[in-house]
Amino acid sequence: LDMLGDMLGKVHVARTYKRLPAAVRMQDPRLAEAMTLHGKLSYEKAKLQINRVKLDKLRNKAQLCQVGIQECRYLKSKISQLRRPTMGAAQMKGGPLYTETLINTCDRLEGNARITEKKLALSMIQQKVENLKISLEHFCNIKGDISEVLRVAEEQLKMRNQCRIINQQASLWELKDIVKRENKRDVILNYRNLLLQRIILNLSDMSTLFVSNSLMGTKIEKVR
Repeated sequence: LDMLGDMLGKVHVARTYKRLPAAVRMQDPRLAEAMTLHGKLSYEKAKLQINRVKLDKLRNKAQLCQVGIQECRYLKSKISQLRRPTMGAAQMKGGPLYTETLINTCDRLEGNARITEKKLALSMIQQKVENLKISLEHFCNIKGDISEVLRVAEEQLKMRNQCRIINQQASLWELKDIVKRENKRDVILNYRNLLLQRIILNLSDMSTLFVSNSLMGTKIEKVR
């Protein structure tokens, strides 16, 4: 679950970068803000689903422990009764046969307790799988059987490496300025004061993208 939460966070970052060009092209800043808020809302809903799965897991563990404690107390009481039979009671109940019957009863109860434990564990796993399936369906906007959901989940896992590369690249530059002109937007990125990259977006009917790079020679000489 923690790995899934990390994966959702990385996918959210990747989608944020993917939406950046579209947000820059939008004339109305409210639309860009609405798109950003929609992405955050989807991310928070997916996180909520994961937290619900964690809560259900803790509840199932608590229930499992409760059942185990009850079974242990019951078995302990039966063993105590087995150790305290009087001679008269043993003779009335058939002596060794009565003792063997009690032992078999305790063994049967212990077996039933183990079966109950396995059933609860299986139920917990099935519920966990179903909740994870629902979370992935909601976050990835897909519907289908579990095989289709797993296929999409594997694609999301592969995307983690791409997100890691994006994060590494993002740490190399910082946004210096955004210049708004008629039907154009200039996005200026500063790469550690060594290189300035200007991305010019043409927002007219024939959209174009132009990128220019300029080295900061003085700074490079100082580094050398």
